[in-house]
Amino acid sequence: MTLRLPRRISGTQVRSSAGLDVGSLGRQAATAMLARTIVMRVITAMGTVVLARILVPADFGVYAVLVLVQQVLTYFADFGVGPSLIQQGDDPTREELATAWLIQQLMWIVCAVAIWVAAPFVERLIPSLGAGFGWQLRLLSLSIAFTMLRSLPSAMLVRVLRFREVATIELSGHIAFWATAVSLALMGAGVWSFAVALTAQSAISAALANLICRYWPGLYFDRAIARRLLGFGVAYQASNVVTTLRDGVIPLCGGFAGSVASIGYLQFSLRVSQLTSSVDEIIARVSFPAFSRIKGDAKRTARVLSDSVTLVCLLIGAPQAWIIATAPNLVPVVFGDRWTPSVLALQLMCLGVLCTVPSRVAGSVVFGQGRPRAGLLVALASVGLLFALFPPLLLAFGLPGGGLAYAVAGFVGLSLQARAVRPVASFPWRNVIRVYFLSGLAGLASWFVAVHVAGVPGLIISAGVFGISYLALLLAFARTDLARSWHLVGAGRNPRVLRFLARFRPRGGLGLGLGVSEVAEPGEPGDDILAP
Repeated sequence: MTLRLPRRISGTQVRSSAGLDVGSLGRQAATAMLARTIVMRVITAMGTVVLARILVPADFGVYAVLVLVQQVLTYFADFGVGPSLIQQGDDPTREELATAWLIQQLMWIVCAVAIWVAAPFVERLIPSLGAGFGWQLRLLSLSIAFTMLRSLPSAMLVRVLRFREVATIELSGHIAFWATAVSLALMGAGVWSFAVALTAQSAISAALANLICRYWPGLYFDRAIARRLLGFGVAYQASNVVTTLRDGVIPLCGGFAGSVASIGYLQFSLRVSQLTSSVDEIIARVSFPAFSRIKGDAKRTARVLSDSVTLVCLLIGAPQAWIIATAPNLVPVVFGDRWTPSVLALQLMCLGVLCTVPSRVAGSVVFGQGRPRAGLLVALASVGLLFALFPPLLLAFGLPGGGLAYAVAGFVGLSLQARAVRPVASFPWRNVIRVYFLSGLAGLASWFVAVHVAGVPGLIISAGVFGISYLALLLAFARTDLARSWHLVGAGRNPRVLRFLARFRPRGGLGLGLGVSEVAEPGEPGDDILAP
């Protein structure tokens, strides 16, 4: 099948990756995605507090099912052709872009037909999801259509590290979701608030992506191109589907705890535990296209992996340790007493997040090196273990058993991912253990405060105690980790920052057996992933 291709192609979308200033664009990308994530997490936290006080746990359980269906079908419809174009070494041709676009549109049509046919059967098979669940599923087919219209423009922006535009697109969609969900919930729409909000989010994101790129690749299909794109894309996307099913274990198996409300409690615990985990998403999303550009340089890849994993552990260890320490006070004070049964499950899921964060960064190395099958095998093993452990632990221990399954499966997944990167680099286990140990000590200090001071004052004081303790411990035992992390994000090139960090440069051993790695001296050429 061959039709005429357009003569003009937007330079923004298909800009050549040759000669890119990866250092400058990478730091801009990290900054933009960090700002986007902070704003999105604040909006999510506020929206969750509001919806938790309006809706019942069963509504959150149905929402979990809707999100699972949307994510899995979106992955299926895309078939990984977008990531395949990002990962390939040569710049995409017009024929490759048009073939990729056509594959995506044909697949969402298949998904839409499947949803409309299956919706009434699902509604009758699982009546606890509500009488309107079938039409909520049908509405999701429109959401998937919008997502596929956005997919190719977004992939081309990511390929050339244009994350400012990507951040704008995603933030706008996120605002649309929560504005719609909260407004409809206040109007009494119940679980329909989530279904309509998911569609509004996809529509706004698709409109902005195409407005920024202003490009349609035309109709064209080449079998050889399709086979090559799908060769990488299917394995890559299959790993994403499997990873999504990790969170899908709650709507699929949460009923073993007794009711749809139990699914809501577990889903609530998972969402709260993941409020601070988007830092690893930033690093992974920026590093995937960058690793694809440097996959021939094993030494540089090893340095980048070590520094990137250390950075995300520094950033994630603090909030997760504080949540674990203060959860018995945090949950009833902030979200209400009705969510108290989810406290222990939340604490255990936070432990799981501490494992999945560095695992995801390591996974970006595996895929950036063009080894999607290895990444898929790791995802299958870790998620398979979660599905094997979740039902029996849930039956044996109730809601905490579900959290325990996440913690165990997360650690096993991290161990397997560390083995997967071994052909390229050694996983920085020592850095991970050191940083998490220090965050745990700071968590103990904040726990002591939270136990003796109740309510909002206790949370505020415990957060302050945690921050001071964590910073002091890092300066005492992980000074070089801090210096390399600043260097990674570009702060290490600021003379004032360098002079400040020079005051804390270690002289000899640090004691406690917590060794440190070498830090770049001021003026030394940058060896991070964002360096040109």
